[in-house]
Amino acid sequence: MQPVSFWLPLPPSLNSAYGGGSGQRRFKSAKAKTWERQAALMVPSVKIKCPVCVTYKVFFPDKRARDISNYEKLTTDLMVNKGLLPDDDHNWIRRMVIEWGGYDKSNPRIEISIDEA
Repeated sequence: MQPVSFWLPLPPSLNSAYGGGSGQRRFKSAKAKTWERQAALMVPSVKIKCPVCVTYKVFFPDKRARDISNYEKLTTDLMVNKGLLPDDDHNWIRRMVIEWGGYDKSNPRIEISIDEA
């Protein structure tokens, strides 16, 4: 498999991506749906068919403290929904790295690199 690299706009934090909770039915927020529609156009149309290692590099717009792991889930789910990855379980994603990339006020983003495991 050829390595796949691309970037997406920074997704909303997982904490703000869903409404409901505490026994209620959870639903995607308007912010998450808007991000998903925009980012879906940027996912490569490749179909990966082998176990992979995924690296996420997160660039924030400012210096507020954030939990970088909250930006992976929507990104991974989008890659599965668009058919780039068959699934996000351990059979397909063998290693996942989430790293801080720095600050970029003009282009907050998440850069994704996918390599064969």
